[in-house]
Amino acid sequence: MESADSAAHALRFYPRDACACFEGKGVDCRETTAPSIVIQPLQLLADGDMRAKGRYDDDRCFACLSPEIFRICGIVDHHAGTRRRYTLWVCNACGSAHLGERLSSEQLEQIYPPTFYSYGVDRRRKRWVSAIERFRYYRHRFRPQCTRLLEIGSGCGEFLRTLDHVPCVIGLERASAASEAARKLGIDVRVGDVVDQTLFEPRSFDFAYLSHSFEHLDEPGAALESIHRWLTDNGELFIAVPNFAGLLPRLFRRHWYNLALPLHVSQFTPTGIRRLLKRHGFQVTNVRWNSDPLSIPMTAYFATGSMVTDMGRLVRVAMGILALLCIPLSRALDMLRLGDCIEIHAHKAGQRAEHGPYR
Repeated sequence: MESADSAAHALRFYPRDACACFEGKGVDCRETTAPSIVIQPLQLLADGDMRAKGRYDDDRCFACLSPEIFRICGIVDHHAGTRRRYTLWVCNACGSAHLGERLSSEQLEQIYPPTFYSYGVDRRRKRWVSAIERFRYYRHRFRPQCTRLLEIGSGCGEFLRTLDHVPCVIGLERASAASEAARKLGIDVRVGDVVDQTLFEPRSFDFAYLSHSFEHLDEPGAALESIHRWLTDNGELFIAVPNFAGLLPRLFRRHWYNLALPLHVSQFTPTGIRRLLKRHGFQVTNVRWNSDPLSIPMTAYFATGSMVTDMGRLVRVAMGILALLCIPLSRALDMLRLGDCIEIHAHKAGQRAEHGPYR
């Protein structure tokens, strides 16, 4: 039933014969100046177009391996300030999606500068501001119960610093700026690429934690292979990602706050991430909805054609106030399983896992 729902969502969200759903007319994908969206089945593309990019295995969906994938061109970057348009590949079977190009090292440095928000601690932020933001939405509400934990995409280690009950915590980041900031906090954050399986010895950890970092990874399947190798036989996995099948992406489509191209390389549905995890040796034991109310006013803001780089201080304050007012709506969507963020609990296939508490 869930699979059928995701497939139906993909057809409704991105109908092949209705480019108007993205408020644009069909044009040639090669027209870089056109503001419109193009939806084109994969089989109409030139041979090797995607295979050369390394995006799909044998021209199939990266999550479920379905050959029913198509592309959408001309999606505007609202977040990173690149002022570019990007292509998204969408699966008709599970509803998952993937950025249509591999970002170069220069592009990654542009969208993840040393001043990227998670790479350092903002000491100018008032405590009461942080308290309000945590009341609005706390993405680290799940408290892992383990002895050796690896957080992938840990930033400067602010979450790891709160895990006093865990004897050993290690973070992994792609940027040295995050590692240097973590060192000042007394947190061990290593620098490296998660697809490099030699970073840690096999069975080094009994818990892997990825909170809104998995969607940033260029090769989620290869990352899961590394995580599977690093976890003990009874190891557990926690992943929080945006939900591509939520109500907001259905209604607002390319203006959805958590679409966030090119920062978010992959987009997942509950069906898609279940299938991806199963293919890489994990069994999903639970899926929870935990969405940020800020996504509602920010999505509406993007629908006006505005961008993050256009936001002044007054607009940011207004967005914060509106997010607080949207808390009841966001919680209601989560209860209906229509929220735009999900949390997945999994463990190595064949093993049983007991979840730690939420707070």
